[in-house]
Amino acid sequence: MRFRRLKDDFFRSAPAVKEEPKAPRRQREFTQECPQFRYNGHCPRGASCDKFHFVPWELPGREFSDHPVDLFFANFKGFDHQRTRPFYDEFYRMCDHFGWSDAEATEPWHNFRIALIQEFTYVFGENERNLLNWQKMFKTIGLPEPTSLSEAYTVVRPIRVNLIDMLESSRTGEPVQRFEALRDLSHYSYGQGKIFPRPPRSPRRKRKGPKPKTYSSGLLKMMLREISFKNQYLGTRLGGTELGLDDGDSASESR
Repeated sequence: MRFRRLKDDFFRSAPAVKEEPKAPRRQREFTQECPQFRYNGHCPRGASCDKFHFVPWELPGREFSDHPVDLFFANFKGFDHQRTRPFYDEFYRMCDHFGWSDAEATEPWHNFRIALIQEFTYVFGENERNLLNWQKMFKTIGLPEPTSLSEAYTVVRPIRVNLIDMLESSRTGEPVQRFEALRDLSHYSYGQGKIFPRPPRSPRRKRKGPKPKTYSSGLLKMMLREISFKNQYLGTRLGGTELGLDDGDSASESR
């Protein structure tokens, strides 16, 4: 995976402490990404824009692991990443460890979200037409492995699981919980703070130059579910909405 190189100040070592502070996770407010800059590579407002002009980092690889989430955490010197801990807990623990303000944590936050999207592709694959990818995913969810793609598509359509739980299951040893109703999945995801980031749309391709990097995959798109009542619903790969909204609001798979 290709990222812009980390700034030197993100490599600074944290003060030595015997034990991580056990302060409760506080509600953080990170600056939202500028859509103009994301899609066009520039923003007409320039430095006066109140949104974050996000350019992904380039994270050096590590021999011990190729997992995007592990590669993300491995590049912060002085932070002892615990692989068996939940992803979001680790990120917020790292923010506390370095004493970052919300503004200082905004750039790492956006890169962390990309690492989560790439983690799904790394663990479960990218191609929705590859039966082995579906079998691996069904095994993680706790379902019998499908014997055909049509069976996989049919079975997965009503399945409602938290994608963060799916990625963490092999690390934490916790089984993946399945939900009967989409509202139950929504309440669980927001209550636990386990929101899978919406894959960003690819920037516009210029007439000359390489094809822009895309982070989402067909398999991921088929697993996304609408759980928010605030954002436009984008998860149309399997068709329709389950929420039956009457107030004109749509729903989306993530914030």
